Amino acid sequence: MIRSWLASIVLVACGGPSGDDGTAPDDQADSDADTDTGTTGTGATVAATCSPTAHSLVFSCEVTLDAPGPASITVTAAGAPSHTYRSRTSQLVHEVLIWGLRAETTYDWDAGDGFTGQVESGSLPEAVERASVTASGQLFGTDAVLVRGKCGYFLMVDGDGEIVWFQEDDLFSDLSDGMRWVQEERALLVTRDAAFSDDAPVVRRTDLVGDETLRLEDADLALKATHDLDAWHGLVYVLGHTGQWGIGGFEVFDGPTKIGQWMLSDEFSGTADLGEIHVNSLSVSDDGEVVLSLWNRDTIVVVDGDPASPTFLQTLWHAQGNPGVGDPLPNPDFVPAQGQGQLYVGQHNPTRVGSDELWVFDNRSTLLRSRALRMRLDTQAGTMTEVESWYMDQSCPFQGGAIAIPGGALVTCATTDGVNAFRFGAGSNPDWRMRATCGGGFPGSSMTRAYPVTIE
Repeated sequence: MIRSWLASIVLVACGGPSGDDGTAPDDQADSDADTDTGTTGTGATVAATCSPTAHSLVFSCEVTLDAPGPASITVTAAGAPSHTYRSRTSQLVHEVLIWGLRAETTYDWDAGDGFTGQVESGSLPEAVERASVTASGQLFGTDAVLVRGKCGYFLMVDGDGEIVWFQEDDLFSDLSDGMRWVQEERALLVTRDAAFSDDAPVVRRTDLVGDETLRLEDADLALKATHDLDAWHGLVYVLGHTGQWGIGGFEVFDGPTKIGQWMLSDEFSGTADLGEIHVNSLSVSDDGEVVLSLWNRDTIVVVDGDPASPTFLQTLWHAQGNPGVGDPLPNPDFVPAQGQGQLYVGQHNPTRVGSDELWVFDNRSTLLRSRALRMRLDTQAGTMTEVESWYMDQSCPFQGGAIAIPGGALVTCATTDGVNAFRFGAGSNPDWRMRATCGGGFPGSSMTRAYPVTIE
């Protein structure tokens, strides 16, 4: 029987004084809640309640402590993974969101110090209910993955193939659009392509409940948004072109305010046919490096994306994966080490991992199996060396993902919507496979790549 989330059970433990009724999310704490009242509490929980939100799989819990400090809630359910959610700040009253829940499931929650209760998650939307999700093996290194289905929804899928979150979307429709899960903010970023379509560009960020927290439109964007975007320390980086097969670059936004722009022509102004290069991917490293993929030059460019840096928006280096072929950009800082031959061709989703690694989805030619590639950079020699690679079962000519997770790699063949988790040293035998399909259209090609999600 389908149960309505509005009928969710909320139990509140008795005993202890109740907290201040006025609360705010942890990153927007009430000033009165943080005021020193002269009490000498221990940070123990003195009140806790959980109630439904507008999203059927998300609950909002208010936790009150006897002294400023962090708060946490643990949820458990029969046959489902348990999760612990922690606040971000030290204060008296916390709002903690419970999310990543399976549909129509009763969860026990525990806020500590005897304050417990239950919530019952709601049902999935009809279109999501019809989705077909197949998963095999054991997912590791992450709790779930975020993918896009053709039913008009983004889907978060756990290791057992259960949908634990969803978000309806009307922007993403094909592989020239962009999607990104922002773990730091627990948010979804989506961009609608305007470089290879007649659509107006839109960038949208939504939170776990589904509320829109940022929207950028044509008037905000100097470039025609396309393909990819990312976030770092609250900033949003949007890939764009000057037009179809125009010169590529990216814009940086702090909320709705644009704070910078980098263009391929800024660094390589003397290079012919810049408009034919096609900048197809963007990611931002933990250190604020913007990593760009130049598709038909088999090149990766890294730009300083940290506004606090004296070299903000300056090109740091570029790497050529297939030297001696085609028309490469001049003076690459990194090339394949001797004996490595061709490292990557027609690549997507390059990322920086640690201080000396570069990862990329190596699409390769249509006659070869695509792969995720992990490389080590030698800054003294100016070379790249393959550390490990994981091959797909087929060629994946469109988009794709190679994302580092603890213990291995999360790899996506966008052509088939196949998602695989490979352990280090496992060769091309994934520990986990998943495919989520819903709606009509051609098989596969529903998403650019899957993103790892930590439910916390």
